[in-house]
Amino acid sequence: MYIALGSLVYTTPRNYATLLQSALELINQNILDGVIWATVRFNVSELPSTFTLSTGEVIPTSNILNNLYPHIHVSKYAPQFAILSHENTKVFLSHAGIASSHESMYTATPMLVLPIALDHPGNAERLELTGMALKLSKLDLKVNDIISKIIRLMNERSFKMNAMRMQVLAKCNSKRKYRGADLIEIMMNLAKLEGIRNENNELEVDNELLLRHWITPDSRMGLIRGKYLDVFGAAVIISVALISGLVYSFYRTIRFIVLRWSLRSRNPRESSSKHKNE
Repeated sequence: MYIALGSLVYTTPRNYATLLQSALELINQNILDGVIWATVRFNVSELPSTFTLSTGEVIPTSNILNNLYPHIHVSKYAPQFAILSHENTKVFLSHAGIASSHESMYTATPMLVLPIALDHPGNAERLELTGMALKLSKLDLKVNDIISKIIRLMNERSFKMNAMRMQVLAKCNSKRKYRGADLIEIMMNLAKLEGIRNENNELEVDNELLLRHWITPDSRMGLIRGKYLDVFGAAVIISVALISGLVYSFYRTIRFIVLRWSLRSRNPRESSSKHKNE
């Protein structure tokens, strides 16, 4: 399992202790062979001095943080993408940052996410909806909950399958950056061919000529069409007409009902007055 909770945010000392306790228990129960933890925002002084496993074994915290415990490697920074790309990395415990989420999708690594702040809760919701992740709560972090969810992520095939499905989408969409690089290369080469050299043999480029294929259409359409004022104007007119029609229809309906009610109330009075006159 790889653990990284970001470089800009941090959670409570109690949560860090719970995560570390969970990692030790997972290793002790032979669910995991090892853990790599990138601890950018880790405050060592706030952790307990020892951790006691469910078997009664006591492990000094200093042994873990100094990498003397053989199954956990702690580092301030780690090559995250390389670790996630390795076939032995089965689970990524993350804060659900946007970069980490994309890297996990790109490498098809199921995630256990602990959203902390900023965009993390929204990302965590979306990751869980994809079926490749499970969420934790920073307000109610428990060892048993972490262990049970790690077991699910590793044993239920649906998480890996959904991660692979997201990997296809991530890899296809990642080609856009290569498209951007291709566009830059096109411009650089066209500048050599379409540019004019001055008397000092320096290349002079007319940007309007060079970039004529990339200029957006609105610059050639004028103010009204370029800003879609005609479309917005038509939409406003249609909306006003519809609303006016509905208001007028409502008014006519109410007026008809009032007239009918007044006629009905008037007829009994007229008939009673006639009887009195007779």
